[in-house]
Amino acid sequence: MPYLNAEFKKELVNYCVAMQNWLFDLTVRDVRSMAFQLAEKNHLDHGSDSEQQLASKDWVAGFLRRNPEISLRTLEPTSIGRTVGMGPRREDDAVGEFFQTFERALLLIMLIEQNGLCFYPAI
Repeated sequence: MPYLNAEFKKELVNYCVAMQNWLFDLTVRDVRSMAFQLAEKNHLDHGSDSEQQLASKDWVAGFLRRNPEISLRTLEPTSIGRTVGMGPRREDDAVGEFFQTFERALLLIMLIEQNGLCFYPAI
């Protein structure tokens, strides 16, 4: 028995690909949940367990096999080094330094133009 008709399958594939293009990693559980919700909201006979509110593992395995353009991720825990690196930014970091340099350059350009000096060399 088909879980979703061709139209809904195409809609789910397009959504998954769009999410990938927006760098939003989907998991197998996300796809199972979306397929279940799509079937429920459209009153499709899906035969899945309504308690878990997920499409079956067999269905999603076949769905992914038939749609190789969908790439799902397995989430991994964040390392302590990365967690520490995600802390508050300091003023001396590379981005802060860039904006300080940019601000100084703008001030220098304004001073040069106010004093009538030639900023662009003659060619």
